[in-house]
Formats: sequence, C-alpha cells, structure tokens
Amino acid sequence: MKCCASCDRLVLAVVGLLGLCGVLAGALGAHPPEGFLVEEGQRSSWNSAVIFLLFHVLAILALANLREGTLAPFRLSGLLMFAGAILFSGSIFALSAGGPGWLGPVTPVGGLLLMAGWGALFLRLLVGGKN
Repeated sequence: MKCCASCDRLVLAVVGLLGLCGVLAGALGAHPPEGFLVEEGQRSSWNSAVIFLLFHVLAILALANLREGTLAPFRLSGLLMFAGAILFSGSIFALSAGGPGWLGPVTPVGGLLLMAGWGALFLRLLVGGKN
C-alpha cells in the first residue's frame, strides 16, 4: 500500500506543528509569565514534557523517513509515538498549567503508548520483513 503524497505532507506538517509546540513550550517553561508554573514540581514536570515531546518528534520524523513510501513497515511505531506524545506531554502541560485533575490518569496512558511505539519498532526490526 502506497501512501499518497498529500498524506505524507499532512503527517510531516503535523509533526512540524508538534515541533513548533515543543519549542514554544520550552521557551514558556524557561521564561514563565508571573504566577505560571509556581507550584512545587510544575516547572520540572513542564520541562520533562518538553523533552519527551521534542525527542519523539525527532523519532517520528526518523520513522517517516524509514517508511520508504509504504504505509506498513514503521507506521505502527510512528502512530503509537504520535498518540503517546500528544497524551503524555499534553496532559503534563495542561496539569502544570492548572488544568483539571482528571487529566492525571491520561499521562501514564501516553507513557505506555510511547513505550509501545518503541517496543513495536524493536519487534519490527528484530523480526524484519515488509509488514
């Protein structure tokens, strides 16, 4: 199955947006407005979310490059990392900024998706093949 060029462009555009958000979040964490990230551990949590987001943006870009124009080989890893980065970093950003407490359980789900993405990549490379 080939991925259409517009699909590739959309994926790369979204990854670019995530990279932009990661850099903006890093700048906000380094220079927070008055009264922002003042509770114990919020700044540290915020910075961890920035690191995880930017690290996984790079991983998703690398996986997109490895796809060689087909959907199958590395798509699962990239999708898991994408969803994990959104849920993990996004929930930490929201909680650190005073978001609702119900987001707390979302963070470990995002972390599990990130780990699943790396696990899927490991198994894909260990087993080999096209699918």
